[in-house]
Amino acid sequence: LKGMTARDGRLPQLILPLAQPHTFQGRLLVPRAQRPSDDPPDGIITRDGAIVQMRRGNNLAVAWTIDVPATVHVDLLASGPEQVLLWFEQTRTMLALDADSGNIQWRRNHLGAWLEEHDVAERQKRLRIRGPAPLYMTMNQTHVMLADQLGRTVSLDRLTGRVAWQHRCPLSALTQLAGDDERLVAAGRPLVGNDHNAIVVIEALRGIVRPGPVQSRRPVLWMAMHEQMLWYLADGHLVAHDLATNVQRWRRTLPQQVLPGFIHAAKGALLAGGADGPLLAIDGATGRTLGAPYARTGAGESQPMDVRWVEGRWHLLGPHRIMAVSRAGQIEWMDGIAPGEHRFLAQLIGLDHLVVLAEVGPQPAGQKQGSWHYRLYLLDRRHGMILERRDLDALPRPINGRDVMLLDNHLVVSTDSFTIVIPGSGPPS
Repeated sequence: LKGMTARDGRLPQLILPLAQPHTFQGRLLVPRAQRPSDDPPDGIITRDGAIVQMRRGNNLAVAWTIDVPATVHVDLLASGPEQVLLWFEQTRTMLALDADSGNIQWRRNHLGAWLEEHDVAERQKRLRIRGPAPLYMTMNQTHVMLADQLGRTVSLDRLTGRVAWQHRCPLSALTQLAGDDERLVAAGRPLVGNDHNAIVVIEALRGIVRPGPVQSRRPVLWMAMHEQMLWYLADGHLVAHDLATNVQRWRRTLPQQVLPGFIHAAKGALLAGGADGPLLAIDGATGRTLGAPYARTGAGESQPMDVRWVEGRWHLLGPHRIMAVSRAGQIEWMDGIAPGEHRFLAQLIGLDHLVVLAEVGPQPAGQKQGSWHYRLYLLDRRHGMILERRDLDALPRPINGRDVMLLDNHLVVSTDSFTIVIPGSGPPS
């Protein structure tokens, strides 16, 4: 599996036509918090109640296994040449393994248990939820940082698993968390009173609170970071704040046609869109609208869209709509696949191709009972034309969009019990 992985941040290349698929037992784990600098191991799968590390030498062979209950869902947070980091949601357990031997480096059980008993009652009163509070998570090269909705944050050393620092953010409800190697930013609904802020900036290494933007009246509904710039949405205003100098760079009002909707930030470019309203492209450095505002067809989706920024172009995927949009907000192509024909689940972006996974419907009578029919579409990424289709029959439902991968000259679709690998027609150049 190692040879499938794209390196150095480049887009994976896929050579058409697709070859015959191969199927192996087990679910391939995909790092959900992988950093570009992390070098992934050869391949980690779950099967038969175990986590298996696969190595490719002359033959694909098992390097090590660890036993886990078959009913427990496992997420691969990150993987590298020295460490594999796993997350077990049911028990709130984080497990670090040696990538070579599979030996346990450290384990942190019940990571939500730092809440005191009076905090449980406070959470039920303030947030009106029962049971374990949802956890937000982000990581950098040296630490994993977690926070709950009451604002209690903790940072774990990735090498040892020890608590580096803890902090209680003065928030009525924490709803946003972002971090990098220098800082952690938590945001949400402020506590009652003029002296409380809805945004808390914390030094990532030592846990020291640093000065940040002042936003005390309204909750923060959206937030994103890129290098030293923080963008956030509150009270109908989109704000850019320089965290290095603690200076607000710009502030602008978003039109009602865009709210509620989506906002996406990538490398200094912002794209906002309403459910049925216009697309609005914004320069992240100046806050100025790029191109002619509001003169285009909107996204037309009432559900959240998957938005990707690749080589100066936005790629948007909704349940029934797919489009490519320029940096200036101009729609370059739309609905290369007939809208409404299927339900789109995931988009994968390669060097030349855009791969879309669609759910077609139940398997026809006479086929495996309870199974579903899916279809992979391969489109020309620059023009939206369909180049190839591949039907996937007798698969379980649902398939999670994040369990579909485009790697170097391979398409991978993973279910809870088995993984399908569809190679391209030849090695990438």
